Amino acid sequence: MTNRLLSTVLIFLTACTGLLAASMTQASNFVTDGNALRKMVPAKVGSTPVLFLAELDGSVSCYTTEGKKLWRNPTDDPAVMFEIRAADLDGDGRDELVTASGDGTISCWDSSGKLLWKFRPERKVRFNTVAVLARGKHTRVFAGGNDRTIYVLDRKGKELSKKSFKAVIRKLELGDFQVDGEELLFVHTLEHDKYRWGFFGLLNPDNLDETIIELPASTEIKRIRSGMITDLRAQDLDHDDRDDLLAFNAFFVLPSFTALNGNFEEIAGFDVIDNKLKKVATQRYGHSTGTSLYPVSNEILLQYGQAYFVLDAKGNVLHANDSSSYRFPASDICLHPSTNLLYAAGSTGGDNAVYVFDPSKKNWWKENTKWEGRLAEVTENLETLYDQAIVFEPPAYQQPSQKPFVMNYGGKIPKEVQNLDYNKIIFLDQKAWSEDYDRSDILAAVGEEYASRRDKRKPYTDKHEDLVRKAKAYEKSGTPFLIWAGHGTDPFYVSIDSLEAILEAAPETCYGFIYAEMANPEDPRVHYFIKHYMPRLAAACRKNGKAKLHFRYKQTFWATTVHADIWQELFLSGKYADILVPATEDTNSTTQELNLAGRVGMYVGGYVDDFGMRLIDDNPTGWRPTAPCRQKTVSPYLRSGVIRAAYGARYGILVNPSYVDGPGLEVMFALMKSGVLPVVEPDMIASIGSWHLIDDIDEEILMKDHSGHDITNAADSDVDQVISAQYVTWAGSSTTNHDFSRIGLGVDYRWLNFVPKLPHGMVPIASAGLKQELEKSGTPFIVSDVKHGKVGDQLVPAREFGQVIKKTVAGGAADLPVVVSGASWSAIQLDDSHYRLVLLDPYYIDPRDCEVTITFQPSDNAQGKPKWVKDILSGEQILVKGGQAKLTVPAGSIRFIDFAL
Repeated sequence: MTNRLLSTVLIFLTACTGLLAASMTQASNFVTDGNALRKMVPAKVGSTPVLFLAELDGSVSCYTTEGKKLWRNPTDDPAVMFEIRAADLDGDGRDELVTASGDGTISCWDSSGKLLWKFRPERKVRFNTVAVLARGKHTRVFAGGNDRTIYVLDRKGKELSKKSFKAVIRKLELGDFQVDGEELLFVHTLEHDKYRWGFFGLLNPDNLDETIIELPASTEIKRIRSGMITDLRAQDLDHDDRDDLLAFNAFFVLPSFTALNGNFEEIAGFDVIDNKLKKVATQRYGHSTGTSLYPVSNEILLQYGQAYFVLDAKGNVLHANDSSSYRFPASDICLHPSTNLLYAAGSTGGDNAVYVFDPSKKNWWKENTKWEGRLAEVTENLETLYDQAIVFEPPAYQQPSQKPFVMNYGGKIPKEVQNLDYNKIIFLDQKAWSEDYDRSDILAAVGEEYASRRDKRKPYTDKHEDLVRKAKAYEKSGTPFLIWAGHGTDPFYVSIDSLEAILEAAPETCYGFIYAEMANPEDPRVHYFIKHYMPRLAAACRKNGKAKLHFRYKQTFWATTVHADIWQELFLSGKYADILVPATEDTNSTTQELNLAGRVGMYVGGYVDDFGMRLIDDNPTGWRPTAPCRQKTVSPYLRSGVIRAAYGARYGILVNPSYVDGPGLEVMFALMKSGVLPVVEPDMIASIGSWHLIDDIDEEILMKDHSGHDITNAADSDVDQVISAQYVTWAGSSTTNHDFSRIGLGVDYRWLNFVPKLPHGMVPIASAGLKQELEKSGTPFIVSDVKHGKVGDQLVPAREFGQVIKKTVAGGAADLPVVVSGASWSAIQLDDSHYRLVLLDPYYIDPRDCEVTITFQPSDNAQGKPKWVKDILSGEQILVKGGQAKLTVPAGSIRFIDFAL
């Protein structure tokens, strides 16, 4: 063999060996058996590198870095899994998994998945952070949550001590911040659900009363002082053998990053300054998270919603995405020290896959552009739903509605949707107008303190004639429009004179005005608005045609606060039923199911002629610092819109989610226009079996419900209520066994319940004024003041009243023609003998295939034996056996089932 040939052979063999080695070590993406991966930490079991994973609802699992499942433990008490840690608690070389759950427990599993212990305090707590100081027999576990207390546990979960703070324990981190090998405990507490910390400092982990260093709230480090910290990690950024704090922040629509050393000196920082980057990055409540990529590279990865940035160790931008097609946002990311690979767990839309990146490769972030696992299924399911809706032919027994859907929406409508004409949708152009005008009348009525307040987001530069001119332009062009005219910060963006003039100038195209978050019953501006604005607005709306007033309120307003005296006058008196459109502002609310039940109660109870849906990109922010909202699938918005429409919501305040992969809101519009989703009048709803009436609401609840950003107000008494743990400070916690949301509406935990399971059908919430009407019709109902139950004139403790709720809602469901389990649902009566069931995957941001049982029940005109049951989109005839039909609702999607009695 010649030297040249030998050389060629050696080169070839070397190349083959390299390729073989690469193939043996190259990890690939993998799909888990779980749902909605939320948290992930790297760990080791002996010499095997693994990933501990946690799902949104509290289920936990362990996979090798190659994707082999070692174990999975489904949760038996669903609640948000906020944080997980891997640590070798007993020094045997195998990491244990320690978790902090909203169900009120700190739990520990060994490397084989065996539950070692659970710690649950005597009081109910929403735990959201945990840290572990591994010292063998002297190991310490630190846990905190909404009761403003740090609990110190030993390695077997026994409480050793605790320390109280004035604010909620937001984040705990351990690191050798000042002296190599000597770990300190970093503590971050919050007073507000976004900003204003109570404590930001390092404590001696052996004596929590000893503060090593504290950063004052008045710090000059702007990124820490002003931003909402959404992720915080202890890592050695500058390689000085000391840990640093890497804080990933959000400034409402843009991200930032800062790193502090152990003396709280800023050693790195990043803000989005470049206009090109701003265009990519700007998002409402995108969630910043990140990690150092050292030792693979001396770089930092920051993701903010669909945007990502690769930074150097000082925070300078090295790379940023120029496309939304990359695999971000992930729910969690980590660099595994044993593989030097970056792992991205799931996505904020409910993915169950783990995506693997090699940060040593050029342009590594451009890998993995296609969904795998659950979101790939969801996308395919929605494409199928859309295709079916486009070609749907309504049956002869269904009649088109005389009323249109009215949707405020700025996105593009595909031609095939425009061509559908069975039902009509009027699309509105929404604007936010503000006016520079004389407020002397308001000043005289409410005083300088209130009258001088303005909304910082509005310019207040237009004059009366400017607004009238704009309205005339809309009228001339024939473009329907809607004006945002007031907010809790300032209910009077536009004067009453100008509002009347706008309606006069555009009687055919002005569809009304929006008012948001004006819930405080003690605000004198609210009283002035109701007494002075409303009578004139009502007269003008009625005179000039199509206009209605849209009120967007959050928390549990439509279920609870609306029953306060001042709000009853406006919303429950019936005086304005024809012009009111109750809608939600559920951007940091965890009680959407209650707001839905309250609005259905207002609609079916006759207090309003219409109600609305609001679909917006920050709907999923249950507790803003910990609830990413930039999901890349329209499925949650779609399903939440459809369930509201299926209970009568004809109006919509919508923001186009243009960043989603796959179909967008055109799916919902196709369902509406084709007739798959009919306009639902109150007497068409056939899935209401019982009611919850509110009588003499407790004043304390009214004020706590209004303080929607205060997360320091958790109290033990919050648990002992008919509607319990309803405030934002309880975000992520499990509901109690006596809670109305759990028993009546099928809600397991306080998070994002836009599509509740409704095991007994819808249980609307309304005023006790309906009592005589319900008694006359023989409809079951319960009565409460929200805190206590009421039986006759007697107040009943909530823990006892739970049995009354169970009996009442079960009795009401028994009289329905049909009951559904396993899905969120509505039954709509199309004529005397035909019904349409709307069946939705009820897992809002953790979608999955749902096994559904439809039970047909004896009624006046049937013996529980329908003549036929059919999927109206696929044409499938559904088998009924023993009065039941079983079927599957595809993950993230909806099925429409008709039956005849």
